[in-house]
Order: sequence, then structure tokens, then C-alpha cells
Amino acid sequence: MFTRKRKFYTPFLSVILILVLFVVMSSSNIINIHRTTSSSTNSPSASYQRPNTNPGISVSRGTDPYENRQAFKNKLVVIDPGHGGDDSGADANGLLEKDIVLDISFRLNTILQRSGISTYLTRTEDKFIGINDRFRAANSKNASIIISIHCDWFDDTSHNGTSTLYYTSSNKQTGKLNDKEYAQIIQDELVKILGTSNRGILRRTDLGVLKYSKMPSALAELGFLSNKHDAELLASDSFRQKAALGLSRGIKKALINLE
Repeated sequence: MFTRKRKFYTPFLSVILILVLFVVMSSSNIINIHRTTSSSTNSPSASYQRPNTNPGISVSRGTDPYENRQAFKNKLVVIDPGHGGDDSGADANGLLEKDIVLDISFRLNTILQRSGISTYLTRTEDKFIGINDRFRAANSKNASIIISIHCDWFDDTSHNGTSTLYYTSSNKQTGKLNDKEYAQIIQDELVKILGTSNRGILRRTDLGVLKYSKMPSALAELGFLSNKHDAELLASDSFRQKAALGLSRGIKKALINLE
């Protein structure tokens, strides 16, 4: 009897052992699969982020506090890149003012147009444009505002930082915003983003673009080409893009304040 029981139970026990082993191995695989899946969702490839196309600037949407397409309707912004052609503007540390401001103007133009703002550039190439032609273009097109873009220069190379120039604190023919208020808006937004030394806003009565334009006007001096540190910033792609962004935010806020 004992022998017969061994013959009967031995295959049966073998089947049970095989089933138990199969269950254990299956459970182990499920655990491993779960662990692999969990860890992959935290990996860099699983949380892909859009590449930053503007060096030094966040590309996250909804960060512009002055995005207001309704206020931008039927508004025209004239962008005036200073100098050009035979007039190179400031020339120091291997850089030419005319080239820097044209590059920044193109960047600014792109940002504004993406927000639905109509624009006009007084020059789009390395060409000399007279002062009269600059403000006359803005006046003839009934622009809402004009921004003139420049770099600064001084004999004392220790001078550095950003300033914005204006002509008058009285209202002109267009809108409720005067030059001084407009210049302050531009200055605040530029310094906020650039992090440069704040030289404030300055009144100038000898600049035709500011004096003879019929709409709020401002002239931004982004930095000193004569200062080595400022020149290094102005030569960099990221700084130029930041300057364009700061200008765009100042312009948008000014357009809103025109209402």
C-alpha cells in the first residue's frame, strides 16, 4: 500500500510544485514591469520639454503680463533702429552700434507681430536714414507710438547701464500717454529683464525723432559699447533677445495705457 501511494502522489506533487513556481515567477515579473514603468515616467525622456528657442528667456506661455490683443487692435508701432550705412553710431570693443540695434529691432518686430501688433521699421538693412525721414515716416503713418533703439558711448569707460530718453512731459496729439510716462514704462521693463544698471529716464530736447514725432516717443539706450562689460552683453545673443523682450513688454503696456 505504501508503495502504491508513492506512485500515485509523486506525479501529483510534481504538478503542484510546478504550478507554485509558475505563480511565483509570474508575480516577480509583474513587480519588475511595474517598477520599470514607474521609473520611466520620471525619466528625462518621459517628461519632454519644448526646447528654448530664445536663449536666456523662458518659453513658457502666459508669462507676459501685458498680453492684451483687444488693446492692440488698430495700433501701429514704429520701430526705429538707430544709425545705419555710413553712420555706424558708436564703435567700440569690436562692435558697431548700427548692427546691434538692427538685430534687436528685428527680434522686437517678431515678438510684437506674434502678439497681433502692426509694426513698421524705419530701416531693414544697413542703410543710412536721415532723422527727418524717421519721424516723418511715423507721422505719415499715424503711428500709435515710436521706439528708437540705440547703444550708448562715453569717454569714461566706467560708465555703464541702461537709460531711456524722452522729449516732453506734455501730451502730444495721440493718446493719453506723454513721452515721459512712456519712457518710464520702457525703462522699467528693460531694467527688470536685463538686470543692467538703472540710469533712469533723461529729457533731451535736441533729438529730432523725439521732438518732432506727433505720438508718444522714446529712445532706449540699451548699454554702453565703450564699457567692456556692457559690450560683452550687447554682443551676446541672449542679451539681445532679452532686450527685445523688455522693449516689447514696455510697448505693450504703453499701448494699453493709450486707451
